[in-house]
Amino acid sequence: MAYPIKYIENNLVFNHDGECFAYYELLPYNYSFLSPEQKYQVHDSFRQLIAQNRDGKIHALQISTESSIRAAQERSKQEVTGKLKDIACAKIDAQTEALISMIGENQVDYRFFIGFKLLVNEQEVTMKQFRREAKTAVSDFLHEVNHKLMGDFVSMSNEEIWRFQKMEKLLESKISRRFKVRRLNKDDFGYLIEHLYGQTGTAYEDYEYYLPKKRFQEETLVKYYDLIKPTRCLIEENQRYLKIEQEDGTVYAAYFTINSIVGELDFPSSEIFYYQQQQFTFPIDTSMNVEIVTNRKALSTVRNKKKELKDLDNHAWQND
Repeated sequence: MAYPIKYIENNLVFNHDGECFAYYELLPYNYSFLSPEQKYQVHDSFRQLIAQNRDGKIHALQISTESSIRAAQERSKQEVTGKLKDIACAKIDAQTEALISMIGENQVDYRFFIGFKLLVNEQEVTMKQFRREAKTAVSDFLHEVNHKLMGDFVSMSNEEIWRFQKMEKLLESKISRRFKVRRLNKDDFGYLIEHLYGQTGTAYEDYEYYLPKKRFQEETLVKYYDLIKPTRCLIEENQRYLKIEQEDGTVYAAYFTINSIVGELDFPSSEIFYYQQQQFTFPIDTSMNVEIVTNRKALSTVRNKKKELKDLDNHAWQND
């Protein structure tokens, strides 16, 4: 399967289908301590956010990242004050060594990410707009041909990048009214991609993704090797699991598809993507794709499906 990512710019990810997604991290807080009324407020905020994103796509991720125990303990020491500061810091150091001896340098830390497909605003088709679109299409085609022949670089139109950056600013202002979020950057994407390809042992906050770019007047170039570098590994497919071999070691991963979710589950206390992490003794990741369709498109799909079923019934009766 071809590598789906074409280009990364700050928190924007472009794929080969011409789509652009803006990704954010939902800043953590202790959801378990919220009252039922507060949980309903969170639920309503998500509902409104999805309702505003009409005819689009949403990608939600729950990733079991690794965080440095030593770094967390050092941050705790910086908050210590008072006459017994030296004794408290020594106690924290002893606690740090005990934790590292039991579970290692890093601990599992679940992070939640959400990506929104950016939709281009419908514009009135004028001759000027038509000429600009035609010029962009021809330019993109020529760049694609040139760089495919060279094979070393991926090209992205600067005008296309700027257009989606403006749209992302509007989206971020809508999201930040309801949730505390953080825009992702290239290091976040590098960690997430390499994590999904079996990388372990690196703290999330220490990871760096080397992705240099060459910017010109009309386009930006990035080396194709640098783009796919986080995927470097050997994957062996088995019937029930994947064997992923990297330079530092081997990881075994099992992938499952959630076939269906009962829509009548009671809320709150049915948040399976939040509570599932408490049911397992090993780290898990969850990926959920949501496609939002308009009422007209949904009704059309239902009518077509009913027509298909009716045709199948008629065909079965005729064969009998």
